[in-house]
Amino acid sequence: MKFRKATLKDFESLKEIVSEMYKFEMKLDRYIEKDYIKRALAKKIEKNLRAKKVAYFVADDNGTIVGYSGCEIEKAWDIMKLKKVGHLYHLYVRPDYRKRGVAEGLCRAAFSWFKQKNLHWYKILIYVNNPYVKNYYEKYGFKPYVLEYRKIVK
Repeated sequence: MKFRKATLKDFESLKEIVSEMYKFEMKLDRYIEKDYIKRALAKKIEKNLRAKKVAYFVADDNGTIVGYSGCEIEKAWDIMKLKKVGHLYHLYVRPDYRKRGVAEGLCRAAFSWFKQKNLHWYKILIYVNNPYVKNYYEKYGFKPYVLEYRKIVK
């Protein structure tokens, strides 16, 4: 298994696996637009592959992409001492490759990129109803920081 930064050559494979991730997330969040994958995903991935403050890392198993992480550099809130935040916004591994260290390799790649960018504050956002990730991220030292409540008003 090879962990590497994705390039434009990975576009089609990345589009396929990111689509899988969104289909999984749609089960957790009924407010994700059903047509987003068809309508906007390809353009977003291509834009991100070209961006300097965004990176995708892929788990490559002999030419097959079996997982990916997406991360970006964000501006921190104005009141914060640290002005930039490394945001790991996606981590997805195909079901057949879970429990094999793939997620760990993808996280290491993202955190290494953050370190190269001289970032000292990392964040993730997780769905509270995602049973897979809370304990996983806590083993990396992540702790709850801000809890966001939402209310949909019709």
